[in-house]
Amino acid sequence: MTKVYTKTGMWLKEVEPNTVVIGMSPKGQDDIGEVGFFEYLDDERITYDEPFVAIEGSKAVSEIPAPITGTIIEKNETLLDSPETLSAEGDENTWMMKVSVDNFNAADYLAEDLPIED
Repeated sequence: MTKVYTKTGMWLKEVEPNTVVIGMSPKGQDDIGEVGFFEYLDDERITYDEPFVAIEGSKAVSEIPAPITGTIIEKNETLLDSPETLSAEGDENTWMMKVSVDNFNAADYLAEDLPIED
């Protein structure tokens, strides 16, 4: 289970063949700030580079582009009532959804999160 990162502040982890969990990386947390609002923009499917979640934080309000295309298997419903959970440490807090994909190649993504800038 290799964890990879995107340039848009997300992490991806293939938890079984063609099943990927998407979460917010420390860089994404830093860019958004303390999260106060979270919303899923679709219930069934996400499409690469199209907005898939809306997040309002202390530093930014953003519709985040999806890092992959796939069918949503599971969503972290906790984020709807407790969006501040996305600001905590650990994958168990920062995961957003589990997605079924046709093909996932970890080599297409960054091996490390982008650095947090001061």
